[in-house]
Amino acid sequence: LRLCDVSGVDDEALEVLAALFSSGSLRVLELARPANGSNNTIPITPLALMRLITAVGHGLEEIQLTDCGTAVTDEVVVEGVARLCPRLVEVGISGSEGISSEALKLFFTVNLESASRIRTLEHDSRVCRTGFQRIDFSRLGLPASTEKTGERLLQDEPEEDDDDDEGDGRRACRAAEGVNDEVLAALSCHSGGTLVELNISGADGLVHGLDALFDPKEPLGADKNKPTFVVPPPSSGGDTSRTAAAAIRNKVEAGDRDPALPALRILDVSWVRAVDDAALDRLAVEAPEIREISVWGCHRVSDCAKVRTRSGFAKLIGREREPESAALQGR
Repeated sequence: LRLCDVSGVDDEALEVLAALFSSGSLRVLELARPANGSNNTIPITPLALMRLITAVGHGLEEIQLTDCGTAVTDEVVVEGVARLCPRLVEVGISGSEGISSEALKLFFTVNLESASRIRTLEHDSRVCRTGFQRIDFSRLGLPASTEKTGERLLQDEPEEDDDDDEGDGRRACRAAEGVNDEVLAALSCHSGGTLVELNISGADGLVHGLDALFDPKEPLGADKNKPTFVVPPPSSGGDTSRTAAAAIRNKVEAGDRDPALPALRILDVSWVRAVDDAALDRLAVEAPEIREISVWGCHRVSDCAKVRTRSGFAKLIGREREPESAALQGR
């Protein structure tokens, strides 16, 4: 069931859907942009959405809640989607406002526990205990009207230099909402081995690029009082990062280490300003099947960046910055 840009989808309509599909027969649920007429308000409430998920979640294999604004709360994400939808292989909550990073991190722990419990009790091999295949956590904490391209993400904000400590501080403050480093580590622990497509566009709470995706330090759920991701020591520059990536590549090719994202093919990190050339170098090693990467608004990614895997070069979409050497030659 896909209801995209459909007027009249309100709390009453969700109650009707809950009654229709309460048998657990629904496999796909998508609610996208349920704005109400000219005033552009979201006509559904968290309570009605929770009731719908409670009724249909047990059989769902895909759920997409796109631009549902404040209807998708921490409770809906954790107690609804994570706990009541144990068979999910695709999940998206793009454009949800005010989702905390703690809830997103807890989402993966709760889903793992729920899926494992159902699989054990029902002996149901359909339950995806090992991880999701597609995740869309883009534009979390942003107004639902923000364009997908991220056009307004940088509005009224100054450009940040690579060595701008104040800029890193602003990102750290914003990390309380949406995808931050610990959320990315929890995602990797839960779904790193199965993930085919990932969208974290607009995740401005990330401070350490994609390091947490590659190097989660604690097993998911091992100790809820410990961080899933430990901040790495300061790097002395891009050359050091690339040397580290080369060393990891040698281990992977020698069979001494498995890549972190062996099935990943499509990645969208647009408007994630912590992503740079060195992060893409590491991605080529950790995601050997990567085919397409969107980097719109990533001002640290230059024209020199290439993602070369064993099957060729991945397609980079949206590069905006020239390498410094080329810029100097043009002056």
